[in-house]
Amino acid sequence: MGLKNNKYLIECVGSYFLVLAYGISGDALAIGFMLSALIYIGAVTSGAHYNPAISFGAFLLKRISGVEFLVYVLAQIIGAFLAASTILMFSGAVFYVEPPIGSTFYQQVGVEALFSIILVLVAFVAWIGKSANKIPSAYAVIMGFALIALVTIGQGLSGAFFNPAISISTSILDFSLQGSSYVFVPIYTIAPLFGASLAVLIYKYLIEEAE
Repeated sequence: MGLKNNKYLIECVGSYFLVLAYGISGDALAIGFMLSALIYIGAVTSGAHYNPAISFGAFLLKRISGVEFLVYVLAQIIGAFLAASTILMFSGAVFYVEPPIGSTFYQQVGVEALFSIILVLVAFVAWIGKSANKIPSAYAVIMGFALIALVTIGQGLSGAFFNPAISISTSILDFSLQGSSYVFVPIYTIAPLFGASLAVLIYKYLIEEAE
């Protein structure tokens, strides 16, 4: 199997373990450190996106093609779905994405979009952008700590997922068991993708030339 195929497998496996961290623990430190480990493993092979929002940004920056983007996202969703299925097997409970009780629609959308900007920008500057000083360990540590901060700040307002693959995959499993978490998919898909689009603009016009 060549590198071209390996990168999709890495995206699937990485997404699997990242969603396990979200679903089993939900703790910001656990999620962030898991992301660091997974990025260190997969950065050289796939870029270690594990997130359609980051892959969308990479596509807009022309770092990956349209076909690659679609396969990246499919791999991420499959990995996340398998993780949700594993959580169901382990716990007997369905892990799915829904807003915290008491938060408003505007808080949910705002946090998912705004904090996705930061997460995607960190990925651009640390790895996906054109910097010649790309170091997998630095990329892993920076992304991990960024996610810890963002989850800690945003968890009470939106759940702090910033990753459409988590919502899409878990809602599929939930729907198959007569659940209705699919109604929240637009929030957790459109907001991060919109945030990624803004991150591309910020990167291209404020950061790229300085690298």
